[in-house]
Amino acid sequence: MKNTLELIENNEVVATTSFDIIDIKSCVWIDSLDKEQKQEEGYTKTAFYGENLKLLIELEGIDDGTELEVEISAKNDEGTDVELKDDDDQPIKILAKLTANKVTFEPFYVNPKWFDREAPITYFFNLKIKDESTYIDENLPNEVENQLKPIGFGKPDVFKIDKAKGYLLEKNADGTKIAYTSGERLDILMYQEWFENDSEELDFSNKNQIDTYFKSVYLTYLFKWSIRGEFGNATNRNKVIAAFEKAGKKYNIPPSILYTYAVGEGMNAVCSNGSKTNLNAQIDSFEGFGLDFFEKQVITLKSKGYLDASFNSAGTAIDNTTNFKLPKPFNGEYTIIRYADGSTRKRSENADKGKVVNVYPVLFKNIETAIEGASAVYANAYDYTAKSANNIGWGSLTLNQQVFFGYIKIQKTSEKGNAEINRYRNKPDANFLDEDYTSTFDDEKKIRNKCYHRWVAWRYILLGKHFSK
Repeated sequence: MKNTLELIENNEVVATTSFDIIDIKSCVWIDSLDKEQKQEEGYTKTAFYGENLKLLIELEGIDDGTELEVEISAKNDEGTDVELKDDDDQPIKILAKLTANKVTFEPFYVNPKWFDREAPITYFFNLKIKDESTYIDENLPNEVENQLKPIGFGKPDVFKIDKAKGYLLEKNADGTKIAYTSGERLDILMYQEWFENDSEELDFSNKNQIDTYFKSVYLTYLFKWSIRGEFGNATNRNKVIAAFEKAGKKYNIPPSILYTYAVGEGMNAVCSNGSKTNLNAQIDSFEGFGLDFFEKQVITLKSKGYLDASFNSAGTAIDNTTNFKLPKPFNGEYTIIRYADGSTRKRSENADKGKVVNVYPVLFKNIETAIEGASAVYANAYDYTAKSANNIGWGSLTLNQQVFFGYIKIQKTSEKGNAEINRYRNKPDANFLDEDYTSTFDDEKKIRNKCYHRWVAWRYILLGKHFSK
């Protein structure tokens, strides 16, 4: 489109020049399937963080082949500018050439690190001809409905590892979505909000989604961790949940954490037997709850207030096999265990660097008593990590760290072992997700790796929302 400028002297035209009038007909965001993205009820509900989106602009007054540039900017709902930078810490600028009055720019990656639930972000752009100093127009699109304001992270149907794609959300023609992860363990905390988003973005009933999520995001497979479907029926499950809720309230520890520790030490494998589950059956603390030294720990647990004074032994169970039986009549919460010759059971595990040591487990009269006794041990370990962190100058642990190191302490309960967390301060800015903490090259690191997977299981258990917290 041309416009004419005339130079007039003494009421006569002495010179004429023509110039282009650049007219922006439309500008919209489109996704990878070339579908226009429109705001609805204040958000672009079909555009998501982690996605690649493109700008499609129609103009008049510019010759085909002209190279155009957009610079992406952003503001939150409070009208405050949000700084956007690329991987080289530079403003985000994208180039493209005009063809037939239209230009489609290369994809713009809506980085998950920009997500702010409290102050949602709207994305704009300034348009100009490359190498020119003035903008054709700024803070586009003008129409609110065409402005980009992602609502969140979508609901991926599956998760896959792909280092090249990293944290990218892709849409398929059939409407399903794939979230790609980098497969780097250090990225987990940074992008945890993207994947979980307070559980609202995950469909807990979608087994394939959950399985691929933990395999690709947390780099681990799941076993029978969730209480959903365990212990034979809803009545039994509710009793187990109530026992952990009671313990959690007593120790001011989220019951989901106590449950995770118990399952990690064998509770579900030993105590849950489908329709044949019997919550009143005796429980071997060694096999069912990882309480290898409970007989020796009781006095300390009582003195510290973790166990009530009424939590007493009913005597000794003696056998030449591992099939120990509760004495009758049974008057107490547990019995100690001895072989006929008076010797104790033994073990050889990572916590003792493979050395064979004597262990002192007990038999609990039922699962609810076992949970009471086990929770006392777990709570002591959990509290220990907080004191340990303060003793070495770490200050307060995050909840994630305390869950992880609490399980480290449970693993290090041999008679001589301890779990001072300064053993894990390998870097100035230590993070238990570092590969240094989760490698499996030696026995010590195998324990760390095991504790990492228990922490993963806790994240999984939270999705079920079976516990109060």
